[in-house]
Amino acid sequence: MKKNNYCIECNKILSHRRKNCRCWDCYVKYTQIPENNPNHIDGRSSKEYYCKCGKKIHSHTALYGGGKCISCATKGQNNGNFQHGERCNQHYCKICNEKISNRGAIYCHSCASKGENNGMFGKHFSEETKQLMHEKAILRYDGNPRNHPSYIENLDREYSLEFSNILKQQIRKRDNYICQYCKVKEENYYRKLDVHHIDYNKQNCNEENLITLCGLCNVKANTNRDYWYSFYTYKIQAMLFST
Repeated sequence: MKKNNYCIECNKILSHRRKNCRCWDCYVKYTQIPENNPNHIDGRSSKEYYCKCGKKIHSHTALYGGGKCISCATKGQNNGNFQHGERCNQHYCKICNEKISNRGAIYCHSCASKGENNGMFGKHFSEETKQLMHEKAILRYDGNPRNHPSYIENLDREYSLEFSNILKQQIRKRDNYICQYCKVKEENYYRKLDVHHIDYNKQNCNEENLITLCGLCNVKANTNRDYWYSFYTYKIQAMLFST
């Protein structure tokens, strides 16, 4: 039969087989006294150490490490990724001069997708590819466009003759050539901004029903239409009444 081991302080039965040991509660009380702490060496464990910036640091960091807090240890030349000052230098797009975070990049995201910088520049889908894409789109919803989640019954999908390029330009100018949701500027976008029909009626070309959006925000507005209808209705009314 196995013999039980007891705590040397309170005589509780220990779960481990070590002899002459303390239970957890007694061990915590025992190590709260600095001299009894196994990390205590010549009073150094009870001494407080500070970084040059004034932040408190661990005794091991001060005695055996760099003697700096985490923020100071990762700044400038102290950072492990520091190479020839590149960590400290700011990098800007060569076209629009906007700040970019990737130090290996030459252009920002918007300029990299414009003109010759775009990977699809000068490339076009062949007729066979277009036909294949069309067939796959049909099969996706069993050949019935009514199965599409964004399909709306009895919706007029033909644009009015009033919806001309002149009218679009007037709406963009009214909105200062800025997407009214994500605030991207047309000069920083890879193409002209879209003009969105707020009530989704292509025949309603009143200025109160038109708003400037980028391509991504315009696509997003085709989901959850009740929400976006109320959102842009409130936004266009606040914008028109303020001017």
